[in-house]
Amino acid sequence: MRFDRLNILAERMAGYSLKLKPGERCMIAAGHSALPLARAFADACLKAGAVPLTYFMDEEMTRIFLASLP
Repeated sequence: MRFDRLNILAERMAGYSLKLKPGERCMIAAGHSALPLARAFADACLKAGAVPLTYFMDEEMTRIFLASLP
């Protein structure tokens, strides 16, 4: 389910904050908890003509790794 506020935020990120232009590449790195916003932002990138590249991290795996450090 997509929320209007997420779509508005994503469009502002792509258009106002990043000023994405057609053909530009945009890296989206997020955890799974941010998946709805990442989807909305990828859609906004595509509407602007940009190419979204996505990378998702698992927060639990990161937590386990960081807890194991001395």
